[in-house]
Amino acid sequence: MQLITHSRASSFKRCRRRHWYEYEIGLRREVDPKALRIGIAIHLGLDAHKQGKEPNDAIDIACSGYDSPRT
Repeated sequence: MQLITHSRASSFKRCRRRHWYEYEIGLRREVDPKALRIGIAIHLGLDAHKQGKEPNDAIDIACSGYDSPRT
């Protein structure tokens, strides 16, 4: 059984062929757009803080993966 996420459902509604490439056969872009990297970094920091990390440590965790194109 596959998990239906909001992103997956939106992809299917937007373009069924793109959905097939991304979710059924696993083809993705090699580099995430900068806007997505910012969002991923923020969520990593928030998750670290939620798990009890100190604020400075959470910031370090958020910033550590930002420069890499795919996390």
